[in-house]
Amino acid sequence: MIPPAANPIPVAFANVPVVAGRSVGESLFSWVVARAEPTEPQDQDHPHEPEDRNEETEYLIGRISAWVCTTLYLTSRLPQIWKNFVRKSVEGLSMSMFIFAFLGNFFYVASILTSPKLSLPPYEASAFLRESIPYLLGSGGTLMFDVTIVTQSFIYRPKAHLRGRLSSRNEEEAGLLSADATGAED
Repeated sequence: MIPPAANPIPVAFANVPVVAGRSVGESLFSWVVARAEPTEPQDQDHPHEPEDRNEETEYLIGRISAWVCTTLYLTSRLPQIWKNFVRKSVEGLSMSMFIFAFLGNFFYVASILTSPKLSLPPYEASAFLRESIPYLLGSGGTLMFDVTIVTQSFIYRPKAHLRGRLSSRNEEEAGLLSADATGAED
């Protein structure tokens, strides 16, 4: 085992390869599933019309759920952005998480906008885009919020004092790091 002082990889980045690999794997899986052919042939005359009342209900529940999820997903970053703004700090946030969330949302939007379904006849392509609007808005809108949080991390990053100490270190941290708190003797 490598002692912590000799480890060339900072602890904050130790899990990045695992997270990146998982993100890439999930993206590839989603891409394959999105391009899979339907198992049942669709009626070519009316491809998106429900056949009976049960399908209409399922369709309505699905659309309502999509818009509710879009609303929740779009508003999910707002409390954190506000908290960062009020505190003038992003301390405790994992920028890796926001960067990988950005990449996931970016590739999800790109997969919709580059879908082979957009090369279908205009009626079917526009129907596909209309069905995808909640997902495009949710992921595309969240991209802006992820960029905002990463930008806040640059704006609010700790500035070094003349003595080389970080300005974000407060009295509590200083007390915990002092010799009295660690049990070290003079």
